[in-house]
Amino acid sequence: DKSGLETALQLKDEELAQLQEQFAANEADLAQVQEAVTGSTGTRMVGVAGVTAGAAAAAALQEKDEQLAETAAQLAALQEQLAAQSGELEETRSQLASAAPFQEAAQMADKLAQMPPIKRGAATAAVLAGVQPYFVPGVQALNDIHGVGQAFQQRFYKAGIGTYWEVSTLSNEAIQESLQ
Repeated sequence: DKSGLETALQLKDEELAQLQEQFAANEADLAQVQEAVTGSTGTRMVGVAGVTAGAAAAAALQEKDEQLAETAAQLAALQEQLAAQSGELEETRSQLASAAPFQEAAQMADKLAQMPPIKRGAATAAVLAGVQPYFVPGVQALNDIHGVGQAFQQRFYKAGIGTYWEVSTLSNEAIQESLQ
């Protein structure tokens, strides 16, 4: 059903936005960790004189390396989730697009159910002819048809026949009944 698919699509879009925000935050964390590692490396090079300071810098560097590895793993996991969500989103969009003809057919069936038999017959004839029927709000000038004058045109209108297609799908008997 269209509304269910649209709701699913909206949820997937929201999930995708959240994952992208989390992805951006993790990238920012990764940049900070890399900057800290670079700073730690520079500090370690300058502070070679003190053994204690060097050991502390090495421990800090090791901790930053571990944080970097953890952030990189989180980033990879988020990228996988993003790819999976994108795939699901495309699948949902595809399902929504493939459901459109069925929804149009259901709407057409609802309209036809409310119409008089003459109009249903004309729509059925259109479908059988491979033509997509559509509804127009007004009537056509049926007196443009050879042999149909104002009087016959008015009789057609009173019988519920208002288009060239409807006239063309009538049997001879139905035309005679409509014109009486």
